[in-house]
Amino acid sequence: MPWVLGLVMVFYVAGIVSTISMLGRSLLCYVTTSSSPRKQIPAWKLL
Repeated sequence: MPWVLGLVMVFYVAGIVSTISMLGRSLLCYVTTSSSPRKQIPAWKLL
């Protein structure tokens, strides 16, 4: 039964790392796009 707890903890830590990575990536993209002049991006590229 302790392996179940270990597996849950691994998934929990993986979720936290994934969330921090996603937030960091979105923040980095926001900083880089706001500092440089905005280019016109076609709508189909945003999808």
